[in-house]
Amino acid sequence: MKQKKSLMMIMAGMMVLLSACQDKGNQPSASSSPSATVQPSSSASATGNKVSWDITKNVDENFPFEQYVQDEKAKWNVGRKVDFTWYFNYNNHVATKPWTEYEALKTAAEITGINVTGTIPNGDPNEKIHLMMATNDMPDLITLGFGDPAGEELITGGYVYSLDELIDKYAPEFKNEIPQILRDIGTYEDIDNQMWSISGVTNPDWLLKEHKDPIVGNFSYSVRKDIWTELGQPSIATPDDLYNTLKLFKEKYPTIDGKTSIGISGWNKGDGAVQTIGYSFGINDNYCDDATGVCSVKYMNPKYPEFIAFMNKLFREKLLDPEIFIKDEQQVNEDLATSAFMLPYVYHAAGPANAILDSKKADSHFIAIPPMSATGKAFSFPGQSRMGGATQTFITKKNKDPEAAIKLLRYGFSTTGTMQISQGNPGKHYQVKDGVYFRPQAEAEQVEKDVTAYLNKTGIWDYYSLWYQPMPGQRSDSADNVAYDIPNSVPYAHDSTNESYRMTPSGTSDEGIALTTVGKLADNVVKAITASTPEKSAQIVEKMIADMRNVKNYSKLEAYMTDRHKKNVERFGDPVY
Repeated sequence: MKQKKSLMMIMAGMMVLLSACQDKGNQPSASSSPSATVQPSSSASATGNKVSWDITKNVDENFPFEQYVQDEKAKWNVGRKVDFTWYFNYNNHVATKPWTEYEALKTAAEITGINVTGTIPNGDPNEKIHLMMATNDMPDLITLGFGDPAGEELITGGYVYSLDELIDKYAPEFKNEIPQILRDIGTYEDIDNQMWSISGVTNPDWLLKEHKDPIVGNFSYSVRKDIWTELGQPSIATPDDLYNTLKLFKEKYPTIDGKTSIGISGWNKGDGAVQTIGYSFGINDNYCDDATGVCSVKYMNPKYPEFIAFMNKLFREKLLDPEIFIKDEQQVNEDLATSAFMLPYVYHAAGPANAILDSKKADSHFIAIPPMSATGKAFSFPGQSRMGGATQTFITKKNKDPEAAIKLLRYGFSTTGTMQISQGNPGKHYQVKDGVYFRPQAEAEQVEKDVTAYLNKTGIWDYYSLWYQPMPGQRSDSADNVAYDIPNSVPYAHDSTNESYRMTPSGTSDEGIALTTVGKLADNVVKAITASTPEKSAQIVEKMIADMRNVKNYSKLEAYMTDRHKKNVERFGDPVY
C-alpha cells in the first residue's frame, strides 16, 4: 500500500514538476542571461580534454549545445556501444522505446555510448519480479517502487551486484560524488552495510527543510471556490463542521448542471478521500503506540473505529458520492468538472477539472481550504521521508557490461546527467536563470497542449529513477495556489522517516505473508463504510480488527514493525519538519 501511495504521489507530483517550471512569457533575455556565462567550469574536476559544465546558474536559448555535448561525451562516454534492457516493476513507465528514439534521451545515449530500452510487466508486478527470480531471467537493470521488499530478496538471493563493489572496481570517483542521503538509503545495514541500490526522486535536504514546495506533500481538502463562497465560506475545522458544511451544500445544491450533486468525490476508487480523511483522524500509514512502543498496522489505531463510523455516517446520508468506490479517474474528473463540491486528496488532482470549470464560469475552480482535524491537534499527514523517494535501482548479475552500468548511474546522478535525462536538452527543453530552471515558453505550450504527447516525444521525466534535484525549479503558481492551496496543505506535512522507512517486511517472510493477509481482510473497510446502519458498520470493523489480530504470525509482524521503528528512531532521531 505504501509503495502504491508513493508512486501515486510521484506521478501526481510529475505534473507539478512539469508545469511548475514553465515560464509564462518571462524568458531571460540574452543580455540578462548571456550564454557567455555558461562555460566549462574552470574549477571543475577536469583532466586533459575532460571538462565539467556548470549549468546551475544561467542557461538561455543561445546555449552552445553542440559544444556541450562534445565535452560531455569526452567526460562520460564509456568508449564502446552498449545496449541495456532496463526493467521497471510498475506499469506507469511509458518510455519503452530505445533512448535513441526520444529527443532528450538520445542525447544521453550519445554522451554515454549507452542505449537503454525500458520494459514493464504485462500483468501483476509482484508476480513478474518473483518469476524473474525463480527463473533467473534477469534484465541488465531493475527498478522497483521505493520500499518494495523485493529489493532485499534480490540482494539475499544473489541476483544483483553491490554498488559499492562496482564503484570500487570501475568508478571510484562516484563514491565521493554520491549525496550522503542516497548512500544512506541504498545501504542495507541489516544485511552487510553495503550500498546495493540507488534511489530516484529523493528530495534533497534544502527542499525538505524549506517546507514550501508541494512535492514535500500536499494532502488537503479542496472545494469549488464559487460554491464555497456562495455558502458563506463555512469552516470544516472539525468533523461536525465538515458534516454541517456538506449538509448545507446538499440543501442549497441538490443538483448542479442537471446532475445530482456530489458532496465528497473520491480519487482512485475512493482511496484519496479515505486516506485524507483518515489523516484528519490521526490514522497514518502505520500505527505506533506511544505508551508501549509497539508498532502495528494502521487498523489498530484506537481512532480507527471512530473514523469508519464517521465515514459511514457521510455515506448513509449521501454526503459521499454513492459510487465513490467504483469510479475510475476519468469518471471522477467528469464529476469534478460538473457536480462535485469537495475533493479530499492532493490539491493538484483537481487540475484537469479546473481548466474546464473556469472556461465555463470564472473562479469556479477548486481551492484548498483550512483542513479538518478530529484529534484536537492540527491536521497532519505523512510528508516525504528524508529516506524516501519513488524508486530503487539495482544492477543485476546478468548485466552484460557492469562497468558501463555503474558509469551510467554515475552520469545519471551528476548535475548535467540528471537534468539531461529528466529535464531534457539545455537551452531547448529547459533553461536556467539565476540558479532556477524553467521550461521555455515554446516547450511549456506543448506541455499544456498535450502532456502525454510531449512526454512520448521527448522521454523527459519517465526515467525519474535517475533524478536528484540539483537546483530549484521555477514555479508558476496562480494567485489561488499561493493564497489557498499551498498554505492549506504543505505546512501540515510531517517528516515520515521514522514511521515509514523499511517498515514493510519481505513478502515471502512470515511477517510479509501475515501483512498480505491483513491487507485482504482490509477489503472489509469498504463494506463497513457502505453498511446500511451504524450498528452493522461497527460490527464489520470490530470483526475485521479481531480477524487481523488472529492472522497467523501477526505477532511476528508486530515484532518486525516495532523493531524496525526502534532502529529508525535510533538512526534518524527527531523529525526535521
